[in-house]
Amino acid sequence: MNAPDFENLKLKALQGNLKPEEQEQFEKVLASDLAARSDWEAEMALDKLIQQLPSTPVSSNFTTRVLQAVRAENAPKQARPAASWFSIFHWFHLKRWLTGGAVATCILLLAWNQRQQAIRNDLAQSVVLVSDVAARLLEEPSGKPDSTLEPSDVQLLQDFDAIYGLTQAQDADVALLAVLETR
Repeated sequence: MNAPDFENLKLKALQGNLKPEEQEQFEKVLASDLAARSDWEAEMALDKLIQQLPSTPVSSNFTTRVLQAVRAENAPKQARPAASWFSIFHWFHLKRWLTGGAVATCILLLAWNQRQQAIRNDLAQSVVLVSDVAARLLEEPSGKPDSTLEPSDVQLLQDFDAIYGLTQAQDADVALLAVLETR
């Protein structure tokens, strides 16, 4: 007898549904195969122990809960966010990038602020220098520089208009542009 047939006979014997000819066949297999006999005796002992256990009450919605769990298990997996190691790693990786970006932004803002302060300091020093030179020139009513002025101060004031004119934007010569466009 093959294993599936013996398993079917064993199941029927546990349920008590064996016909007389199946009972004879089952007993022959048990007598001829010691492993099958020890397996059957172990199952019988286990069955007796299980029958001795007290029955526990089952909740009223037990069947509904079991069927819902089975449906949920057999349902196709939907694209729902699962807390996997990858998603957790991805979140921490994103937080690290955001933190790094915030730190880099703070550093850039501080550097920009320092640069603006340096520009303001240079401008303030230039204003102080020019105001000192202008004050010295105004002290001497003759217009001649006195002995306290340095030559570079006087040169700076003499070239002021030329230097200031270099920074002004020149208006385009409209007539010249019109002639060049017609060619």
